[in-house]
Amino acid sequence: MRQIAERMAARGHDVTVATSIHPDRRSKVVNGVRIRAFDAGGKSVYGLNGEIEAYREFVRTSPVDAILIMAAQQWSFDALWPVFDDIKARKVFIPCGFSGLYEPDFAGYFRELPDILKKFDHLVFNAEKYRDIDFVRNIGLTNFTVLPNGISEADFEREADPEFRQRMAIPEDAFLFMTVGNPIEAKGHRDVVEAFLHLDTSGRSAVLLSIAGWPVIESGYLRHAKAAVSFAMTLASHAAAVTRREGWPGLRRLVRRAVKKLRQAIVIRLVNSRLGHVARFIDSAVRRVVHITRVEGWPGIKQLVLRKLGRRPPAPIGVAPCSDMRPDMQREGAHIATTGTPPAPAPLASIESIAARASAQPLKRAILTDLTRPELIQAYMAADLFVFASRIEYSPLVLYEAAAAGTPFLTVPVGNADEIVRWTGSGMLCEASKDTFGYTRVDPQKLANAMANCMRAPDMLARFGTTGRERWRKHFTWQVVAGYYEDILSGKTPDVRITDLQSPDQPALDPPGQPISSVA
Repeated sequence: MRQIAERMAARGHDVTVATSIHPDRRSKVVNGVRIRAFDAGGKSVYGLNGEIEAYREFVRTSPVDAILIMAAQQWSFDALWPVFDDIKARKVFIPCGFSGLYEPDFAGYFRELPDILKKFDHLVFNAEKYRDIDFVRNIGLTNFTVLPNGISEADFEREADPEFRQRMAIPEDAFLFMTVGNPIEAKGHRDVVEAFLHLDTSGRSAVLLSIAGWPVIESGYLRHAKAAVSFAMTLASHAAAVTRREGWPGLRRLVRRAVKKLRQAIVIRLVNSRLGHVARFIDSAVRRVVHITRVEGWPGIKQLVLRKLGRRPPAPIGVAPCSDMRPDMQREGAHIATTGTPPAPAPLASIESIAARASAQPLKRAILTDLTRPELIQAYMAADLFVFASRIEYSPLVLYEAAAAGTPFLTVPVGNADEIVRWTGSGMLCEASKDTFGYTRVDPQKLANAMANCMRAPDMLARFGTTGRERWRKHFTWQVVAGYYEDILSGKTPDVRITDLQSPDQPALDPPGQPISSVA
């Protein structure tokens, strides 16, 4: 959304973004985009909280020509359901996957959603076939466009840093695998690290760079300690200067002013932002538990706990999960339980311990780390293969980023990864299955075999990398994609085509120039 807003502002449009309060936001105008922040949160299923009425009134009365809303199942979309009929501006919505479509808690939400979607002038999807676009097709809507994700030229139109490997202590001749994403479990780091453990490198040195928000408690303490020391030194210097100039009365006035400002800072920064976010999270969680208890009782709470622990709740014999959904909205691969309760799974080993076992093997090293954005981009450019084993996605941006870096990728069929393989011509699919809740699960041994096959095919990887970077420059920069959004917001039909977007190893599309989607 930020890229779309800033690109629209750069093209001369008057753009305002209504969003949540962020503790680190320092300005109400960012790169030409006005920010209107609301202390609000939640989901309609579990309860909305905060400045919901103020947000509704702001959107309802804003004298704008078009409104773009991103993502269902979150407060800025859910809060507007009662006032959509009052909004006269052109309304465009990006559903972003309907991640809760198969969750029992959201069954009622998605029964009501068709009537809401019919109030929009246009819908935008990032996949030709996925649960959200299939949902819309099933209810008979055709006023939509499929657009690819965009990747910033400012990020990836740069040269690779030849010293990156040296900074990370990665040998120049080592085959470098890379994966990235948060949260750690959901983005498949466990499966990639375990696959690396089983990988047969055929005698070649190999390194895995697993990039995520790995917990490093010491660095957090050190950062806060440095900030405290810096603040204390600045305050002491200021106090000494005031005392020399004004004596004790001046120092007392300085202390009173400092205490007053400190109180204001605590209220604004902590209560209204971080503590506010925590309070809203707790409130939402409590509302959810109360809702499940009221509707489903103890069995519902038990299933919620099992889902959060990553275990499959046992379905009653002969009953299909999510059986209250219409048959045409059941996901592919859903099955009927025919056995009793399975035995409890064994405790999972920590990812860190798996990485340590891999690093103990000859010619292997697994690095679990977090990187700044500039260093992350250099990691993309230095990698020989990007590996992705995420459990749940819509249209994974990291695959486009790998293509933009000229790095081939190996991915499980999550979200519309198969389409991104075809569109970018830069990747390969590794076979994986889906569980009863639609989460992708890959066998680490199969992933290890696919990684080994890639290591043995350098010419193919080079070809895929070159193709991906060329296609990114032509089709997937934000300069190109923002133009599509500009057309849609103004009521025009964007010229989105896939004339040459097929994998280098696939036959040409027939007929040439086939549109990505219908546009009405």
